[in-house]
Amino acid sequence: MVTTALQRAVVWLNALACLERFLVISFPLQSALLRQASGKKLVFVIVAIFLTSLLAHVYLILQRDIQSTGGDTYTFVSSSLLLSNPTTFYVSAFVSRTLFLYFPLALILLLDLAMVFIFRLQAAQNNLRMSRGQDGRNPEEQSDGKKRENRPENHSPATINSSIGSVHPEYGMLKKEHFLYISPF
Repeated sequence: MVTTALQRAVVWLNALACLERFLVISFPLQSALLRQASGKKLVFVIVAIFLTSLLAHVYLILQRDIQSTGGDTYTFVSSSLLLSNPTTFYVSAFVSRTLFLYFPLALILLLDLAMVFIFRLQAAQNNLRMSRGQDGRNPEEQSDGKKRENRPENHSPATINSSIGSVHPEYGMLKKEHFLYISPF
């Protein structure tokens, strides 16, 4: 009972982590407020998830009794509550499985699909912006309306060294700072 309840609570925690990741990727500036949540609020949410999951799975304890078979051996048998009203236990199992397993898994799937859609949308917008140039006009046209020759323009650094070097002028090949960014593995 406890392991089932805790496993299903962890599924909800994964769904909340996926929701937080989706909000950070989709709305980076607005989600800054979400990321500034205090530790007390986070602990409260985690404890509430685990307690709710434990309470939703109490029916697992009530459906079995322990019966002595003689000596030091015991077996689990169906409880009198389960035998007198099995529909209640089946409905409880269905509701707890739906709320604590299927619903969060569906939420994770939908949020992951939405993130893929947002990534593709952002990539298409970046490609359109790069193909049109910085001012939004077609790069083949000059301001006077005449066509110019099509030259590829590189707006991004070619390597990691040049991107770090553009931010830190003291960084470069054969300089001491160059080795600060190199991973030993």
